[in-house]
Amino acid sequence: MPVWRDVWDGMPTLLIVAEEDAQDGVIRDPVLFLFDVPASPVTVTTDQGQQMHLHLPAHCLGQTGIVASLDLILTPVEPPK
Repeated sequence: MPVWRDVWDGMPTLLIVAEEDAQDGVIRDPVLFLFDVPASPVTVTTDQGQQMHLHLPAHCLGQTGIVASLDLILTPVEPPK
């Protein structure tokens, strides 16, 4: 079961769990655990260290709770130049 987090050491503001890995940059039907996410996009990392940007819907920002049944779009993190 794939997991994405914004922070792996310490308390995250966003934790995402899905049945399947992202396909074509989309996480389908994940469960989001929100802990007062301040802004979007959020940089999330897999347990293998792959970083991606995630654009959250406005209704998820500043909330604490669980959200399900929405697809999330990931975009690659550009390496520093």
